[in-house]
Parts: sequence; structure tokens; C-alpha cells
Amino acid sequence: IMAREVVTRTELGAANAELRALQEILAESSRMAERLRIAHELHDALGHRLTALTLNLEVALHCTNEVDKPRLELCQFLARQLLSDVRDIVAQSNAGDGPAMTQTLHDLVSVVPRPQVSLRSRRSLP
Repeated sequence: IMAREVVTRTELGAANAELRALQEILAESSRMAERLRIAHELHDALGHRLTALTLNLEVALHCTNEVDKPRLELCQFLARQLLSDVRDIVAQSNAGDGPAMTQTLHDLVSVVPRPQVSLRSRRSLP
């Protein structure tokens, strides 16, 4: 009976550790999905309008006098910079899984006795 209890407690501890790791994976996945959704919505809402604004400023530059030209050039520069910032934010949102996810995965596989699981990041693959 004692031996069975020890085995049962060990199995219960492993199952509990697995559930905690899975819970962290789910929470991290939800956070990442929400950040990605927001980034894509910002890109969709701002990206197209900023592109249209930049093109309209280009047309305005060709139709303006020399007095107003520096202000329009500044406006066009700022619009291009803002569009670049939006693209960078979306690109960063799409990048990597982050250290929290990596640690959680390592915690999860550490309690799996068989089969032996080995984790390597994509950056370390040949």
C-alpha cells in the first residue's frame, strides 16, 4: 500500500507540474494572440491610410509653389516615418515566442519521463 501511495504521489506531482506548465503556455499564448490581433488591427487601420496620405502629399508637392514646398516635404517625411513605425510594430509582434514561453516549455518537458524530449530554439538549428 505504501509503495502504491508513493507511486501515486509521484504521478500526481508530475501531473500537477504538467498542468501548471500547460496553464502558463495557455496564458502566454492568449497574451501573444491579443498583442498580435491589436498590431494587425493597427496596421490595417493606419497602414493603408498613411500610404494614401503619403501619395497625396507627393501629388501636392508637384502642384505647389516653392514657398509651401518645405512644409509639404516635412509632412510627407513624418507620414513615411509613422508608416515605418507601424510596420516595425507589426514585425515585432510577429517575431519569436519570447523567454517566458521557452522556459514554460522546458518546465513542461522536464516532468515527462518518456519519451525523452529535447528542445532547441529555431535560432540554434543548423
